Amino acid sequence: MPSARTDLSLFAAALAARLPGQWTSEYQRHPTYQDQFDTIERLWDTAHVEYIVHQYVLGHEAVLHGPDGQHL
Repeated sequence: MPSARTDLSLFAAALAARLPGQWTSEYQRHPTYQDQFDTIERLWDTAHVEYIVHQYVLGHEAVLHGPDGQHL
């Protein structure tokens, strides 16, 4: 059975390349638990994500930046 590989940085870059327009990706690791809380402040809908960020340690994140200032 092949092993599952999770590489968020590569996934985000590949996704950005497939979106219409000029998208880029930004990958960031969270060295400490507190470092992930900056993520909440950048979200427009924090209900579920805020719960997840407070309940789990997120080791990393990826943000996609769109041509008109969009963020995914």
